[in-house]
Amino acid sequence: MTGARASTGTSPPSAHAGQPLDQILRERFGFEGFRPHQEEVCRAVAGGADALLVMPTGSGKSLCYQ
Repeated sequence: MTGARASTGTSPPSAHAGQPLDQILRERFGFEGFRPHQEEVCRAVAGGADALLVMPTGSGKSLCYQ
């Protein structure tokens, strides 16, 4: 497959490791709460899982990829 990449299943070290996601959301992004599905995806990715998020335009996908 062209453009395919292998995944090691590991995440790069984070400057915010161990910090609660809701705290990061407030301090880094200025939001008081997650939109539907954002927290679930962010927790999965922070835990080292691969994730695919399919949501409509304007629903908050970009935050999950930060």
